[in-house]
Amino acid sequence: MLQRWWWFALLLVSSICCATPANVAVWKNAPNDATLAQAISADQQGLFKASSGQGVSAGYNRQSHWLKVDAPSVEAYPYGVYLTVYPSYLDSIQLFYQNKAGEWQHREGGDLLPFSQRELADNRFVFQLSPNELATNSSLYVRLQTTSTSLMFIEWVDAKSYVHQSQRGFWWLGLELGVLFTLIVAQLMSGQWRRERLFRYYVFYLVVLWFTLLAQHGLLIWLMPDLLPSWLAHHATSFSALAHMLAITLFYQQVLSIHRQTTPWLNGATWTMFALLGLGFISIFVGFYVDVIGFILLVSMLLWIGFFQRSWSLMQQEHNVNQRREQQVLMAATLFAYFGNLLLVGSVLGWLPVADWLIYAVNVTLIVMVLSFQWIISHRVRLLALQKQQVELTARETTLRLEQTLLAKEQQSRLMSMLNHELKNPLAVIKMVLSGRECSDKQKGFALVAVQDMNRILERCNYSERLDDRSLNPVFQPFNLLQSLPFWLTAYGNNLQLSLPVTSELKLYSDEELLRVMVINLVDNAFKYGDQQQPIQVTLSQSNPAEDHRVWRLAVGNAVGRFGAPNPESLFVKYYRAESTRGVQGTGLGLYLVKTLADALSVTVNHRFVNGWVWFELEGRVYEQ
Repeated sequence: MLQRWWWFALLLVSSICCATPANVAVWKNAPNDATLAQAISADQQGLFKASSGQGVSAGYNRQSHWLKVDAPSVEAYPYGVYLTVYPSYLDSIQLFYQNKAGEWQHREGGDLLPFSQRELADNRFVFQLSPNELATNSSLYVRLQTTSTSLMFIEWVDAKSYVHQSQRGFWWLGLELGVLFTLIVAQLMSGQWRRERLFRYYVFYLVVLWFTLLAQHGLLIWLMPDLLPSWLAHHATSFSALAHMLAITLFYQQVLSIHRQTTPWLNGATWTMFALLGLGFISIFVGFYVDVIGFILLVSMLLWIGFFQRSWSLMQQEHNVNQRREQQVLMAATLFAYFGNLLLVGSVLGWLPVADWLIYAVNVTLIVMVLSFQWIISHRVRLLALQKQQVELTARETTLRLEQTLLAKEQQSRLMSMLNHELKNPLAVIKMVLSGRECSDKQKGFALVAVQDMNRILERCNYSERLDDRSLNPVFQPFNLLQSLPFWLTAYGNNLQLSLPVTSELKLYSDEELLRVMVINLVDNAFKYGDQQQPIQVTLSQSNPAEDHRVWRLAVGNAVGRFGAPNPESLFVKYYRAESTRGVQGTGLGLYLVKTLADALSVTVNHRFVNGWVWFELEGRVYEQ
């Protein structure tokens, strides 16, 4: 989108004019059957009043208006001159001037005249006067009768300057139409108009504004002289003016959230405007457009005040910075448009003097409105994108919470199933021992093993719970792993082969108790699921002392037993147990605790399967004093 300063710079360039405003006196609301002779008589009676501006306007009416235009000198235009009449939607224009013999000559123009009969094939109404015709006339008379506004600008300009002036006008108009067309295509391609009503109304506004510019500058009949029906060419400006007011009202109704519940009086005023616009469209076909358009314009000015008050109210209520900025932009545009339309309405109704800067003021107002609406639409697009991201984020968070809830329920179900299964056997052993009259040493040993099994189950459940709620805080301190490891493994006896490095000390800086839990769980896992005919292998080693950082490695291995090799993808999943191991006592927490505690102690856990043996390795750094 073009920067706003470029628009104003281009406007200033296009406003340089080579034409000379004509000195005009006007006889407003003359009788429709008044002749040239009666106009000359009225001039002699002083009924013609000098125009206070650079043009004339008698508002909307069916009366004819006579203008007396002072002719320029031949010295100023030695090669002839053009008398240009603007705007391009005046119904009937008649020019009266005298020839050398003093006889009055008559020429016609206006949009009721077929385009092919115009003196100059242009979007303006142009009458060419030769040097001889200038020399014989000090004043000319122009008769205007139109069912549209009687606003008229009359200028004298030579042929060369008229070409330059037309080039600048078309260049500026082409720029406006090109930008509008680009915005229309961009909005259609974005697809937002399919989902949001505000975007549909904005596209409608852009399309209407595009055709309004074509109609009000006379380009429809100029571009399609043989294709456009005469009635449409004649009423195109009236249609486009009403459609433009309709598009703006629809846009404001949506962007300001005007409803019966929120703003009852403004909602009523808005629907009143819709009804009047509908009446205006009907009036074009039945011939009383001039009787209703003035009232519609006045109501539209009151509606602008309501739009401004509503945008101010929304800005005061809004605490979000982005939303306040949108209301501030809309409020500033509304205020600017109100004063611009106030000048325009006052001029076309004949209440204010007419000046050619009025056309530029209208252009600036249109530019400000388009820029403001486009900024609001772009801002809404950004908000929709942020809302979409927020919805997607909320959906992901909800899905994650649901998955976590389902996982927690599944884990809780597994926990209860595990406790029900694992505690039955130890409790049955204890019950059997206690139910006997006498308790032998062997039975006491069975009971002691059962108590130890229950203690391990509860210990693992305790550690798992503390890890889940992050209440387990490791206590790091130095200790000698060479002294601790044999003590941890004493209970396994000859079923385990321990290989230690040839050194007297291997110090670690870690939590000794948690490391013990990790080692015991690995050894228990090997005993349960390994080949019972072959001993468990436990190997402790360290890297070369010459290296910068010495590393210790503890490997626990077992030959693959009747349950087969474990599934690598589910080794460390909480409560996971393979279907083939359901008959073996176990909690499904051992390897999960090993992995989770290893992360807490900055220890690496590796798993590998080599030559029929399953190996789990713990690896960490040796403590360097």
